[in-house]
Amino acid sequence: MRPQPETLKDYQRRLNKVISHLWHHLDEEHDLATLAGIACFSLFHFHRIFRALVGEPVGAYVNRLRLERAAQELVSGGRSVTDIGLDAGFQSPAAFSRAFTRRFGSSPTDFRKQGKANRAELVHPPRIVLTTNEEDEMEGVRIVELEAMTIAYAHSPQGYRQEGINVAWQKLMPFYWKHRPTKVAEACLGLSWDDPKVVEVDRCRYEAAMAVDEGTKPEGEVGVRRLTGGTFAVYRHVGPYSGLSETYDRLIKNWLAGSGYQMRDEPCLEFYRSDPENTPPEELVTDIHLPVEKVS
Repeated sequence: MRPQPETLKDYQRRLNKVISHLWHHLDEEHDLATLAGIACFSLFHFHRIFRALVGEPVGAYVNRLRLERAAQELVSGGRSVTDIGLDAGFQSPAAFSRAFTRRFGSSPTDFRKQGKANRAELVHPPRIVLTTNEEDEMEGVRIVELEAMTIAYAHSPQGYRQEGINVAWQKLMPFYWKHRPTKVAEACLGLSWDDPKVVEVDRCRYEAAMAVDEGTKPEGEVGVRRLTGGTFAVYRHVGPYSGLSETYDRLIKNWLAGSGYQMRDEPCLEFYRSDPENTPPEELVTDIHLPVEKVS
């Protein structure tokens, strides 16, 4: 699918509204609900969309802007390094110095002496221009309608870590074989609720799930619920599960932003088409499902 320029511009406009808000409220705390509302993006997926398209999570982006503002103040004003660091949100001069040195390669004091800051670096407010990678058009994305289904599921106790995911499947499989469905097609899937580049891997929410007949009762650590259907963009990932996060980023950056669709408030689904115990990692097949709706 070729990118739709108007959709790309729409995403750019919406993200720049958020960036403008962040710039004009740089010293305040920011919650995702407010930012998602400004952009009219799904709260559920806002952090993933922002990071994929802007290049860094909201928190890291704000911290970088504060450091860049501090750099300008160091060479253009006479305020103390301590005061500038406190205004940038750091609790101590040492913490400010460490972060500043990581960003600019020299301490705040040395930076001031050298007068390094370039006033052209900071546009007031900053803006982004979205482009897609023409060499990575994500050919093969399909739009499908999934019917709602009843699933049995188990939580990973260690987020997206493979050992935790294995535990979730070990909890689920005995239940599944005991309640193997007779009225629905077999489906083996994972529900990924968080972006591992924003949320700590151990804290990401992952559920191993299998389709079961309606009316199946939960037992022990295995729950049962209805999974909402609807419209999904499907892309086939071939390779190790460790590469799924990168594929999500490519889908959002090089397909979603120019597709005419936006994400809706449902988790991403991963339908597993291979047996990992008998398939080499580079040959594992996973169908990623992004919950989407037409941009109005």
